[in-house]
Amino acid sequence: MIPANVFILLDTNIILQLIRKNIVDKMNELLDAIDVQINNFAKGNHKGLPLQYNIAM
Repeated sequence: MIPANVFILLDTNIILQLIRKNIVDKMNELLDAIDVQINNFAKGNHKGLPLQYNIAM
């Protein structure tokens, strides 16, 4: 029989991993968006380089 507090620890660990993965995914999206903006700017397709990105979790 596994004590209940071990299950709580496992649950918390899984939740923290999911949150971490979500943050990493959002950061990668942000970096990709910035990369696209920089590439567009380098090609001359810029309109004042608006670096706007909605980070809604």
